Parts: sequence; structure tokens; C-alpha cells
Amino acid sequence: MPDRDPHAVVLLTNRTSSRISTSGGPALPLRDALRVYTEHLDIGVAARYATVVSDLADADVALLRLPEEHADAELDRIVDIAASVPTVAVIDLYRPAAVADLVGYCAALLGTRGADDEGVLDVVFGRYAPAGRLVDALPADAEPLFETGHGLSY
Repeated sequence: MPDRDPHAVVLLTNRTSSRISTSGGPALPLRDALRVYTEHLDIGVAARYATVVSDLADADVALLRLPEEHADAELDRIVDIAASVPTVAVIDLYRPAAVADLVGYCAALLGTRGADDEGVLDVVFGRYAPAGRLVDALPADAEPLFETGHGLSY
């Protein structure tokens, strides 16, 4: 059973974004007045933080909670979303994740170890400062260095 600590959030990247930051500073924390497009987040919870919109074209920012294992097609879709609106991606860190492809496209990238939607949104909207630290290194890509069952002999 995952630890349901609502503030188990690691801020991995936080790029400058003049489109969502009034000061032209880092993307996070987000302002409450933004219109947010969400995926894989409880809409009722998200609505307590910002105006949730169902159409990406109406959004100021996209907030995407990614499935534990996202395929190349999912990555392509995320890149398309990030090209149209600043995007904050949230990944689950229970398994080491390859995040290198997301770093260049997302305005901010967060990792969680069981944080619920409220815990994630508390960090995204600045109600709680991210204080989590990685307990495992994150690989630069999805290819393993050594496959399962690998072993050398003389």
C-alpha cells in the first residue's frame, strides 16, 4: 500500500514561464486565477484550487498526472499539449521513471511517492513548499543498462 502522505512531492524542474507567471519567473507555484486543463486528477479537488476547463484551448496551463508507465504515444501527446500551453507534469516515482524526454517540454515536473491529488495541488499552487528529495536516481532513458537475467561467467 503506498504511503498516502499528501505532501510527498519532489519538485524536479521549474522553468521560467512568462505565460503563467506574472513576474516572468518560475512556473510554480501557479496562481489561483488560472484556467487549468487536467488529466488523471480528481476534477472536484482541482476545482478547489483553480477554474478547471475541459477543453485544452481554453486553458492557461495543463496539469497532467501521468500513468505509472507511459508509452511513446503518451509522450508524443504530452509534447503536443506542452507545445500549445505551459504544462506541469506529475509522475509517480514508485518505480524509477525515465523523465529525460519530458524535461525539455514541461514548464515544471514533479515526482510523487503516493501523494494524493490534494497534496500535489497544494504544492502546485504554493500552499505547501515542496520539500521531498529523490530516494532513487532517475534514469536518463527507458533502456536498461543490463537486462533481467544478465550475468557473466568465466
